Amino acid sequence: MTKTVGRPKTGKRSSPDYQQVSAWVRRDTYRHAMDRLYVKEDRREFSVLVQELLADWLSVPKQPVIAVQTLPTSLTLVQSEVISALTNLGSTPKAAESRVRAATGSTFDELFRSALQAVAA
Repeated sequence: MTKTVGRPKTGKRSSPDYQQVSAWVRRDTYRHAMDRLYVKEDRREFSVLVQELLADWLSVPKQPVIAVQTLPTSLTLVQSEVISALTNLGSTPKAAESRVRAATGSTFDELFRSALQAVAA
């Protein structure tokens, strides 16, 4: 049996479960992140932070984005914007539209509040 020279192959670099990546991050953001990781989080690795952030982001289902073109033409621009906002908050497009049609108000804020109250009721 021959002995290998050098350090044993351990860690993320040698693991097939990991892949090295690079990204462009603002210098000040990276510096503040590293300061926080090393000082406030007991020398936590940057790659562990990135892995956790990506895993959390992927665990949240992507919300469908409603396109303005798919809205019925009988809606005003304000109504369409409120429907889009409600959809981004998790309502289905059909439910958001029915809430907006039942809501009252002429400005975005009035219509949005009224539609939210219809959700609570």
